[in-house]
This record gives sequence, structure tokens and C-alpha cells, in this order.
Amino acid sequence: METCTYAMLRDDSIRGALQPPHSGPYRILQRIGKVFALRIGTKEVRVSVDRIKPAYVLANDPPCPAKVR
Repeated sequence: METCTYAMLRDDSIRGALQPPHSGPYRILQRIGKVFALRIGTKEVRVSVDRIKPAYVLANDPPCPAKVR
């Protein structure tokens, strides 16, 4: 978690059928011990490390290969 730039936030509310347990990815702005500051929308929200997991975001989408006939 020390080198991650994005994180997924666990939603602890009661969910309906087929609802994902995590939302995001959200940008990590700051780390203070076990507390992380995330950018959610336009707000900075502080959450515990226990509620987040790393998000793996691709830097660039690879180009689609040409179709061979």
C-alpha cells in the first residue's frame, strides 16, 4: 500500500444482490500512519487502511492488433 496511487474503498452498508463490495478506484492523496486521504469526487476523505485495498490501473491501453485474414 505504500507505493499505490489508487485504492478501492470497501462499502460496509447492506448491499442488494450483485452489488460490488468495493467502490472506486480513488486517488490516494496522502498517507498518515494507518490513515489514508482519498479523493472521492471533489472531496478529500480520510479512511483507515482496513477499509481499502490497492487498485491496479493500467497506465496505457495496449493498441488493438490488426485483424489478419
